Amino acid sequence: MFASGCVRRVTVAEVVPIQEAVSTEELVNRINSYSEVRTFSAQAYVLVRNYFTGVGTKADEFPEANGAIRLQRPANIRMQVKAPVLNSRVADMVSDGQQFRLAIFYPSSKRQFVHGSNLKDLDRMGVDQIKDMSDPEMVRAGGLINMRPQHVTDAFLIKSTEINNRTEVFREEVRQDDITSTPGKKKKPLERTYYVLYVLERNDKGFLDLRRKYWFDRTQRDT
Repeated sequence: MFASGCVRRVTVAEVVPIQEAVSTEELVNRINSYSEVRTFSAQAYVLVRNYFTGVGTKADEFPEANGAIRLQRPANIRMQVKAPVLNSRVADMVSDGQQFRLAIFYPSSKRQFVHGSNLKDLDRMGVDQIKDMSDPEMVRAGGLINMRPQHVTDAFLIKSTEINNRTEVFREEVRQDDITSTPGKKKKPLERTYYVLYVLERNDKGFLDLRRKYWFDRTQRDT
C-alpha cells in the first residue's frame, strides 16, 4: 500500500531570553520613580476619527496633523495641532488640571470651542445621548465631548501608585509573539515575555475597579 501527503514548514517563534526575576514591589518603585519627571515635551502624529458624527459605519475624520505637546505636573497641558501641508492650525487645547478649553479651527465646517471640567470620573456618553442634547454645538462635537486632557496627561506623566486600603496591585507574566525585521532580511518571529502589573481601586460598593495596567518587558533590563 502506498500513501501520499504533503509537508508544510511551520515557523516556530524564537523565545527571547529573559532578565532576572523582579519583585512586585520593585515594579511599583519603578513606576513611582517617574513622578520625578516634572515637565515633558513631545512631537506627535494626530489622527482623530469621530464615529459619532460619521455617516453609517464610516467615521468622520479630521485632517491628519502634527501635534506639539507640553506637559507640567501635576496636570497642566498645552497641545497644539497643525496640518503639515496647509501649515494651518487644526486645534489648540489647554488645561490647568481643573478646567480645559479646546478650540477647533480646521476644517471650517467643524470650527467650534469646547469648555469643560476635568472631573476624575465622568460617564462616557453614547451616540444617542449626544444626539438628544439641547446644545447644538455639543451635538456637532459628537464623540469629542468624551475627550479629556487627562487622557493625554495620564499617558505621559505617570502617576505614583500608593498601596493602601483602597488600592491594590497584582501582576501576571505573559508571553506574546512579536515580529522583528532587519533591512535585507526576512521577518523573524519572536516570543517575548512581559510582566503585567494591574492597579486596582476599591469603589464605594466594595468592588475593585481597574485603574491602570503597566507592561514591563522582561527581555530588556529596567524596562
